[in-house]
Amino acid sequence: MYMERFTAFTVNLSNVERNLHKVKSKKMAEYGLRATHLMCMIKIYTTEEGLTPTELARSCAIDKAFVSRISADLMARELIEFNKNITDGRKYKNKYVLTDKGVAILEEITDIINEIISGIDSDITTEELKIFYKVLDTINTTINQTVDKI
Repeated sequence: MYMERFTAFTVNLSNVERNLHKVKSKKMAEYGLRATHLMCMIKIYTTEEGLTPTELARSCAIDKAFVSRISADLMARELIEFNKNITDGRKYKNKYVLTDKGVAILEEITDIINEIISGIDSDITTEELKIFYKVLDTINTTINQTVDKI
C-alpha cells in the first residue's frame, strides 16, 4: 500500500514539476533566460527590500554558487541590481532588487502565471487549497527531516 501511494505521489509531483518547468522555460526563452532566472526574479520581486544572495538561495532552494551565476547573469542583462537604499559595503549582505527592465519582463509573464493559477482556482475551492498547501508543507517537512537523518 505504501509503495502505491509513494509511486502515485512521486509520479504526480514529477509531472507537475516537469510541466511547470516547460512553461517557465518556454516563456523565459523568449528573453534568452531560463526557468531558474524566473523563480529568482519572482522571489526578488515579491520582497519589499530585496533579497541577499543567501536569502535568495534559501528561498529558491538552490545553492549559493548557482545564485552567484544567476545573479551575475541577471545583473549583466540589467534585470536586477543591488538595492541602493540598503548597503553596508559587504557584497554578501547587499540585497538584490529588480530593475524597471526586470519588472517589465515579469509583468509580461504574469499573464501565463495568472492563467495557471486561475485554472487551479476554478476547480479547487479556497478551503481545499489551504488544506492542500498545509498538507504539502507537512509532506515537505517530513521528507526534509528524513533526508537530514540519512
